[in-house]
Amino acid sequence: IKDPKICPLPVPYFTGQQQILKKMFQYFRKDLGTRHIFVVHGRSGAGKTEVALKFIQNSQLKSHFSEIFYVDASCIQTLETDFKMIAPSVVGDSVNASLRWLASKHEEWLLFFDNADDGHLSISDFFPPCTFGNILITTRNREFCVHGAAFELSTMKIKDAQNLLLTLAREPIHKEEKDFALAIVKKLHCFALAVAQAGSYIHAHSTLKEFEPLYQNHHAKLQSHAEIQSQDIYSQAVYITWDLSYRKLSPPAKTSLQIFSQIHQEGITEEMFQNASLTGERLDDSNLQDEVARLLTDLGKTENGWNCLIFRERIRELQSCSLIKENLGDNSISIHPSVQHCTDCQDIKTIKKCVVGIIALSISFKAAQYIYKYKILPHINKQTELSIFMQNTMAADNITSMLEEQGQLAKVELLQIAICKRREQVLGKEHPLTLTSKANLASTYMNQGKWNDAKTLLTTLLEARQQVLGPKHPDTLISRESLAVAYSKLGQQEEALNLEFQVWAARECSLGKNHAATLHSLKNL
Repeated sequence: IKDPKICPLPVPYFTGQQQILKKMFQYFRKDLGTRHIFVVHGRSGAGKTEVALKFIQNSQLKSHFSEIFYVDASCIQTLETDFKMIAPSVVGDSVNASLRWLASKHEEWLLFFDNADDGHLSISDFFPPCTFGNILITTRNREFCVHGAAFELSTMKIKDAQNLLLTLAREPIHKEEKDFALAIVKKLHCFALAVAQAGSYIHAHSTLKEFEPLYQNHHAKLQSHAEIQSQDIYSQAVYITWDLSYRKLSPPAKTSLQIFSQIHQEGITEEMFQNASLTGERLDDSNLQDEVARLLTDLGKTENGWNCLIFRERIRELQSCSLIKENLGDNSISIHPSVQHCTDCQDIKTIKKCVVGIIALSISFKAAQYIYKYKILPHINKQTELSIFMQNTMAADNITSMLEEQGQLAKVELLQIAICKRREQVLGKEHPLTLTSKANLASTYMNQGKWNDAKTLLTTLLEARQQVLGPKHPDTLISRESLAVAYSKLGQQEEALNLEFQVWAARECSLGKNHAATLHSLKNL
């Protein structure tokens, strides 16, 4: 059963941006029945996604669009995965099926591509082939503006930034407080994310009066940091306000934020950490297992299972600092890419390894559930140290099959090579699981057209299976048949035909001449 992604709501404290909201409203309401494409572009942290979500919320209140389809376009994997979920199951489970289905719906639907920042992404490939419908794109990539009407979102109007700060600071509003707020937002260059983080910090730890000198002093202290020196004034404002809040977090909340910075920015769920805590599986590296268990304890793992109240407390603390956002529609958490970047600047190499361990344990608990696989894939794709998944070979097998479904054969190959080496070390070269792993790797070579690599591996695999299983075992015959394909692709037709003949003769002898497998072999001769 498909579970299309729910479009998030804007933050409850959304303020201002009336100019772009009015322009979007006017654009989408004119010439109904024709194709509309609107691009909101600007730097990270300017508030592009929140503006788009506010527009969608306002439009839904007025029933302007028949349906809203939200697509995480931050990378090709999430884009394709979300897009496949749009069309009903009876229509199909592919990007093309969803494209055709949208093109058949003569309605005022809205397709929202969020965070389409990858310059190598061909976003137009995901536009339905029709002359109607509505498309909204948020991006840092100015080049996407060629697709339709565009608006650059830079900084907030000073009055709007002041109001946002006052709303989040939640202090009694008098003239003096307004003056302090005005001075602060000027220091922050009226940049949306920096203003939001500053307002949340003031509410929790300071006052409007105290914040400006505090910010200036902290700015001066950080001037020697590499993270500051290489950034523009807007990114500096985000980093400084982030750092002020980060230093005030409790140790478990810091751990939580560090973990969130290493997984995909959207679709973070309690379920992932709960599954990792409840599984009976363990990582092969006992030291890594102990470190993962310690981190999960900060999130909610207990001796008897899982305490959701502890997890809720971590989320509450981070959300109160505007460091994460909770999406009530699907009970997921999102973290702004700029916040991820700030947190990733910290020395958290151990966290990176532990995150892979958490994902591996989580998958070993619920790998069979399609919906859970769909949810966890973006977090797998975010990981660069795939070899760490080998700390749990069951999880590694599940991950390779999931990546294979996504067509990520290069990653599948790397994991399968590691699986083969690991199983040779632990189980031995002739163990059935080791041989199966080699067969899977050979298949991946073939799917990528790496016929020399496939031939080399299949030759050794065939020899091993003949010795362990016998020459007429079905697995042995499959290896011989695969090797014949490799020979044929390499132009060695005589060797290929000789192997095909052996397969046909063995199958006729064991299965009979009219068996489907025998007839298949005969057809190959």
